Amino acid sequence: MRQDLTNRILSAATARLGEPVTLSRDGVSYQLRGIYSETHSEVDIDTGLNVTSQMPSLTINSADISIDPKGNDRVTIADGRTFMVRETRADGEGGLVLLMYQAQANNYL
Repeated sequence: MRQDLTNRILSAATARLGEPVTLSRDGVSYQLRGIYSETHSEVDIDTGLNVTSQMPSLTINSADISIDPKGNDRVTIADGRTFMVRETRADGEGGLVLLMYQAQANNYL
């Protein structure tokens, strides 16, 4: 019962707040909706200098895709930018958070 409610909430959130994305693996593409975000964090590494990091992520409903996303899958978001999946984290409620980095010719060929 709870899982069904959580899945319906996640489906509504991705439908309303999400954007169309394409996940690709081995020449096969999957169309779905996901909530893209870029989290910025700043860390002081005990030197007095702050290091800023950017972590693009995509939240999807695992029910919307027939495969389990994994590292090195390619994700293209609505604005045409392409990312590589670095890590996939299940949220325990039917959602998946894909932690990514922006793909460039020298890091995914």
